[in-house]
Amino acid sequence: MSQQKVDRYKQEKAHRKERLEKEKKRKKILRICSYFVLAVIVLAIAFAIYRHYTPKTETPAETETTVESVIETTTAEEGTVEESTAVETEDTDTESTSEETADIESAAEETDAAGTESTAVDGEAAQAESVAE
Repeated sequence: MSQQKVDRYKQEKAHRKERLEKEKKRKKILRICSYFVLAVIVLAIAFAIYRHYTPKTETPAETETTVESVIETTTAEEGTVEESTAVETEDTDTESTSEETADIESAAEETDAAGTESTAVDGEAAQAESVAE
């Protein structure tokens, strides 16, 4: 039995360098992998904190789309309200609508006449300024 122990010791001694090299490589690879995993975890936490505390900014394209959708929604709602109001008004006041149309037309003519007069006054003022210069 003593001879068997001696043979085992000799084999261990002969393969000791190889075994130690393998253990060193395993430890080195394990250490590198551990550092890599640790770095990924730290970066993930840092990115989560960064995203939590930075305000979200909208791109101009997103803003335009949002504004357009709000305008479309508002227009659609107003159209529905106007249609329902128009149906109710037509049923009750057919005579008053023709009178209102005449009033609106006369008001528009008065506005056009006033606009023409103000344009003439503006034109005269512009001419006076150019002559003065």
